[in-house]
Amino acid sequence: MYFVVYDIKNEEVVGRLLSKAKEYGEMNQVLPCAFLLDTRADLKTINNAFLTIVSNNGRIMTALISRNNINGWLGSDSVKWINSKNF
Repeated sequence: MYFVVYDIKNEEVVGRLLSKAKEYGEMNQVLPCAFLLDTRADLKTINNAFLTIVSNNGRIMTALISRNNINGWLGSDSVKWINSKNF
């Protein structure tokens, strides 16, 4: 599972980023500018796909996370979604 955080001002670019993420797996928007992505794709593949969209239109970071190394305070829908995943 990946945690993706972005700072993109252009709504069209955000839309393209979120559409691309959905092509790779199931996602959950946990914060206005951050989502979790449940996918089997490797980090390099995901990162390259996202970078081609974001490019000079903002900033993005993708990080691999694991169940034992995640903690936070999220909405109940996001917590249920996380708990339903096997990562």
